[in-house]
Amino acid sequence: MDAVRFDWNDLRFFAAVLEHGSTARAAKAVGVDQTTCARRIAALEQALGLELFARDASGYHPTPAALRLKPAAMAVAKQVDLFASEVETATRRTTGRVKVTSEEYLTRAFLVPALRRFAATHPDVQVEVDASSSYRDLQAGEADIAVRAGEAPDGAGLVRRKLREDPWAVYCTPGYAEAHGAPTGLHDLAEHPLVSLEAAAPGMRALGFEGPVRQMLSSVAAVRASIETGACVGALPQIVAEAGPELRFCFGVPESSGIWLVYPERVKGVPEVRALAACIADVFRKGAGAAAS
Repeated sequence: MDAVRFDWNDLRFFAAVLEHGSTARAAKAVGVDQTTCARRIAALEQALGLELFARDASGYHPTPAALRLKPAAMAVAKQVDLFASEVETATRRTTGRVKVTSEEYLTRAFLVPALRRFAATHPDVQVEVDASSSYRDLQAGEADIAVRAGEAPDGAGLVRRKLREDPWAVYCTPGYAEAHGAPTGLHDLAEHPLVSLEAAAPGMRALGFEGPVRQMLSSVAAVRASIETGACVGALPQIVAEAGPELRFCFGVPESSGIWLVYPERVKGVPEVRALAACIADVFRKGAGAAAS
């Protein structure tokens, strides 16, 4: 019996439509236009000689044949994604690149001094810095090293090291405190307009933060800038509040999070990754100010 011939790349579209239920959502997930996604599904159906989806106004509905093929297709798609992540990591290895990701405020305060030290001993290694509040998938190859604030990172195959505590507190401007009074505890927050970091909102609610949240922002720098307008109060990492223009300390957040150095086990033996991780850890150990001097 002759082997069935089809374009392996079309399995990506098949798996995406199975997961998302429409070519529009699948196309967005894969990163193509909807017409391309629909065309590739049709080409796969023709190559296999099977109808994979019933189409109607509500979307694409898998046929019994598609449901039988779904486990194998999803497994292949997962392995293709794994292969792509390994290629990305291997490319960085062969070209002498390391990618590190962290929140913007940690990048300014700690990574920049660490990169200065690393460049002095590894001038031929290029470091890519992704300063973002979004977590990158280290196992998928989106970065080699992450410096993350919050709870201890979980996930199999990750090396984790706690770099320091990361205490937070509630702040306002001196002008705001003079005009409206400053909150002295969680019980006072209902009387004040709040600004919140989006990623921190669940933890803040768990601690009992109550009050009218006027702004929900995606970065610590944006939260600080909002507090500085004098229109609201909000919580910040103390290392952020202590830098730059004066803010009024109101009260400490009861629970402290940590700052973590994280990287996949598969890269822990790579010399440049190990060296950059050591530089980052040393800067945190000594403090950003001492390392930058």
